[in-house]
Amino acid sequence: MDQHQDGHDAPARGDYLDRLLQVLESVAKARRPLTLSEICRELSLPMTTVHRLLVALWKTGVLQRDNRRRYLLGGRLVALITEPDDSGNDAS
Repeated sequence: MDQHQDGHDAPARGDYLDRLLQVLESVAKARRPLTLSEICRELSLPMTTVHRLLVALWKTGVLQRDNRRRYLLGGRLVALITEPDDSGNDAS
């Protein structure tokens, strides 16, 4: 396991990705905007960890933040989900 500059162990890459997906799933399942505190409670993760993950998802457009600092699915993710398949492959 790698270490942060402060000497604490950094989560393995797989753990980081897993936590990103946990946050994303939490927001998606809620079907309403969630606050940082709500996500922390649901996932039983520290606020600093969840905040770091939310910022990463927000900066990439996967999540968006409203004027009340609540998080919801972002335009980039919605576009991926709703974009028609141009590959010619039928998914059914």
